[in-house]
Amino acid sequence: PAVQSRWCLIPWDLDLAFRSSSIREPIEVVDPEMSPEMARMFYTPLYRRKVYRLYAKLLEGPGNPEFMREYLYRLYSSFDGEIGWRPRDPGEIIDFIEKRNEVVRKRINADKFRIRRPQDLLLIRRGDEPILQETIEGTASVFVSDILVDGRSVWDQLHWTDVTEWTYTVEVDEGEHRLQFVALRDDGTREGTAEVVIRYSRKPAPVIVGFTPKEGSDEGGKEVVITGRWFQEGAKVYFGEYESPMALLVNATEIKCTSPVYPPGGPAEVHVRVVNPDAGCATSDDTFFFFSLRPRIVSLDPDHGSASGGDVVTITGERFDPGTRIFFGDTEAKHVRFVDASTLRVTTPAGTAGNTDLRAVNPDGRSSVCTGCFFYELEPLVIKRVEPSFGPVAGGNRVAVFGENIMTSGGTILVLFGNHLAEILEADSQRLVCKVPAGEAGSVMVLLQDAQGRSASLPAGYTYTDRLPGVYFLRGDADGDARVTLSDARLILRHLFRGELLGCLDAGDVDDNGKVALADAVRLLGYLFAGGRAPEWPFPVSGPDPTEDHLDCKTIGH
Repeated sequence: PAVQSRWCLIPWDLDLAFRSSSIREPIEVVDPEMSPEMARMFYTPLYRRKVYRLYAKLLEGPGNPEFMREYLYRLYSSFDGEIGWRPRDPGEIIDFIEKRNEVVRKRINADKFRIRRPQDLLLIRRGDEPILQETIEGTASVFVSDILVDGRSVWDQLHWTDVTEWTYTVEVDEGEHRLQFVALRDDGTREGTAEVVIRYSRKPAPVIVGFTPKEGSDEGGKEVVITGRWFQEGAKVYFGEYESPMALLVNATEIKCTSPVYPPGGPAEVHVRVVNPDAGCATSDDTFFFFSLRPRIVSLDPDHGSASGGDVVTITGERFDPGTRIFFGDTEAKHVRFVDASTLRVTTPAGTAGNTDLRAVNPDGRSSVCTGCFFYELEPLVIKRVEPSFGPVAGGNRVAVFGENIMTSGGTILVLFGNHLAEILEADSQRLVCKVPAGEAGSVMVLLQDAQGRSASLPAGYTYTDRLPGVYFLRGDADGDARVTLSDARLILRHLFRGELLGCLDAGDVDDNGKVALADAVRLLGYLFAGGRAPEWPFPVSGPDPTEDHLDCKTIGH
């Protein structure tokens, strides 16, 4: 027969037990007002633990939606004549049960085994009594059925304050005690372990009256004498958080120690601490002053510059020496001028865009780092010209691409002649030497992408042609080996004073004045060994002679 709204009973019964979807709220099974005696039993923590475990088994079995799915579908079909509300299909009831099961599951699994107090698992106590009583607080899930301390069950000695919260009182005598806690589940597996250390002493805590001296280098090694009371053999001394490498007990009122290295570096003031083996501790009222022997960078003016380098920066600081070296990141500045112990003037090397560290290194090896105190800026990338600006369609010839602010570190440099990629042979911030790829007759754009990913182009910057003017040679390459070296200068001198022949007189005319003379050998030597002027064009790649003179080349340079 038709019965009104029997489907309402299923969600209603579940809601009696699970009134809220909050994970942390307890599972309510008994209404205290309706059944006070049952409520008193149910709200006893150990009884509630058993109920929670039963709910866990219910979720795995009869309470599992998959377990009851077939039954619910059969039951639903038998309620065809139901009067009043009912779900559209059994899936609504299954969805409801799944959501409620998830709430219950999370409440049951909300707490795992852990020690809540002491928080750092270390108790340090002092007193007069021969025996100390100390209470440990912890949690354990409802699946834990035993807790061991040092291999012995203490389950009957636990006091449960809530479903998953417990306390345990232990008695210890003077000394250090390490308590090993193990929480076991029904199947014998461990839910968790913990070690609690209790140090109990009946001796008085140490007292620091004073210490001397009260300052030393941050490199450590200063002998310090501490006076006070109740110092013990094996006491440790700390300067701030750093332990002294040597602490010698002279007697109960005096300790001799050595100041440690202070890694943060001076100047700094720290308190001195004495810690006895029984964990008794004393902290000084006065502070120990760490001063530094290392150089220190305080400020830079300016604190930014071009990533291509070459900017002059004034560094202000402390304890600079003649010979102090400055590094921008890993790159050493080549030009450092010592002004005085607090001032240096430095020419920046090339660097990578962004903040970089500066490191000052004195001749004695002492150093310090100023973190991120210089900012490298990227100047616009520019292509000025290509020399020579023409070449054979077969490619293979060398050209120089001149520009400004070419970044050569931090990535790959690319040069395109039209759509063809060139091979990079040499690179610096103002010039690239490339091997030109093969191309088609006509003018093409030259595109440069530097190591920082920036691009610049030169429209119609290079022309492919089969009609090449003049003979190609490399200025200064007197012996024709495609290099400019000391042997070329020597050959020019032998040509002048011994009459040896030059295969290419234009190559020996280093200054391009239309004659080979002693000045050409001198200029070439100055370029090679003294940073003097480079040979005139064509250099550093081969090309035709830009000036007309009576000199010629019988052999072609590379």
